[in-house]
Amino acid sequence: MAALAFARMPTRRAGGIIAALSLPMMMPALIIGVSLICFFVRFLDLRLSLLTVTLGQLVIALPFVILIVYARMASFDRAVIDSARDLGASPWTAFLTVTLPIIRPTIVGAGLIALSVSLDDFVITFFTIGGGNTLPTLVWGMVRTSLDPTINAMATLLIALSIGSTVLALRLSRYRG
Repeated sequence: MAALAFARMPTRRAGGIIAALSLPMMMPALIIGVSLICFFVRFLDLRLSLLTVTLGQLVIALPFVILIVYARMASFDRAVIDSARDLGASPWTAFLTVTLPIIRPTIVGAGLIALSVSLDDFVITFFTIGGGNTLPTLVWGMVRTSLDPTINAMATLLIALSIGSTVLALRLSRYRG
């Protein structure tokens, strides 16, 4: 929704906001992790948990999604929306029946990229997890203590999940190659 709003703004103003949103993509993960732990613990007085991990992952994944969807919306032909509105569709109906089907492949692709960025990021998860476990921290702990075949099985499942989600995304977006 943010990308849709930015696409409707004047280019100069949207460019400034998007540049500010892109800062987490350019900063080292260590700096983001330390900043997030200080922010959560000192300013918000939150206990480190899966909530803080989720918020930390949003900080790094959301800019990717917004930039990808914004790039698609920048070249979007608004005449199709105007046509739907002229034919009597409400703004919500025009969005659901015209805009969303056109940008669905972009949203699915952005979601897959956010998933891969989030799975790949260990440092921010490590700093914001507290006492719980996520898959990256579990694998890291297992590698530190011993080389267990369970790690290979988890890696195989992650590869299968990545390939499966890509195939599913291609089918959902009706990709024709």
